[in-house]
Amino acid sequence: MNGQPERDRRWVAVLLVGALAIAIPTAAALARPGPKPAARPATAPAGASAGASASPPVGSSCAGGDAAGCARLARDAAARIPLTASQRDAALALVPEIRSAIRVSSCAAGEGSCPSDLDIDEARQRLMAAGFTDVTVHVARPDDPAPPGSVIYAVGVGPACVLLDQSSGRGPGGVQVVGKRPDGNCLAP
Repeated sequence: MNGQPERDRRWVAVLLVGALAIAIPTAAALARPGPKPAARPATAPAGASAGASASPPVGSSCAGGDAAGCARLARDAAARIPLTASQRDAALALVPEIRSAIRVSSCAAGEGSCPSDLDIDEARQRLMAAGFTDVTVHVARPDDPAPPGSVIYAVGVGPACVLLDQSSGRGPGGVQVVGKRPDGNCLAP
């Protein structure tokens, strides 16, 4: 039994030396003057998904090598409140009802302005009649998450926004399900 306390002291010494071998270089690196590491962006809560990332949301119309459009979508997505998977799924479940209400149809190239302002107003009214109260429909502006000049349909569903766009000659665009903007809106006022 005489060897047991001595063995315990050796283990303590080994652990102490190991801890110091890690702590001393770490402390020296932290104390060294120099450039500070870049601040990490705040991470999304567990279960959160696109909307807080710096890449366009899944389902966005970012394709075809449009670097400016993709950058605009990425900036928009990064500025939104993140959604959980269940919030995203709940909003996605309403997409068929939203599409039905706005009657997104394809527009053939050369058929003039499609959809027209009358179609925009009718789509807004049909969405409201279908029970959606947080509705914005207008010709997309340069800061909207849709190709400028297309028609963007934005429907708020709880904490989520269902965004659809339609361009003349291109037909219905993709569906994006994203979080709301920090001001609580789906699109910039």
